[in-house]
Amino acid sequence: MQIETVIDQGGSYLVNESIAVPKSSPGWMLQAVNQWIDDGNTPDYPLREAVERAKAEVDQLRDKKIASGLTYAFPDSEGTIQLRSQQDFANILGIASAGQALTAIGDDETLIYFRDAENVSHPLKGIEAVQMGLAVQDFVSSHYAAAWAHKDALNTENPETYDINEGWPV
Repeated sequence: MQIETVIDQGGSYLVNESIAVPKSSPGWMLQAVNQWIDDGNTPDYPLREAVERAKAEVDQLRDKKIASGLTYAFPDSEGTIQLRSQQDFANILGIASAGQALTAIGDDETLIYFRDAENVSHPLKGIEAVQMGLAVQDFVSSHYAAAWAHKDALNTENPETYDINEGWPV
């Protein structure tokens, strides 16, 4: 028998699009497939490729959700903290660090200003700046945790029917 194609289906190989050969079942057909592979041929992995594509889509969706920003209740009003770029994260880190420094020296009078996506400047005391930084960290971490849960599920679920749009933080 001439082997033309082999598709790795996880627990078995599909040979020439018609013959299922279990990987756990020793026999001449499995030996022929293994020889075909040893000869330098590569089986197709359509399910693995679909899973990898779905995982990449999860990463893109995670990044899009984070970049949409965090609606935050500042002490004076609600606003959106932008998280589009490394510069946004650096600005937030700087404000949170300044808040830590003010808190460490006991200064609860000096104000730090944060300008939100709506172009509103919010005055923050040191501890409030730290709380804003922690809220951003929690927001980002919760999106990563949701992405990890989706990726773990994709290791066992059918990537063609699995809904990656469910289960994200609000």
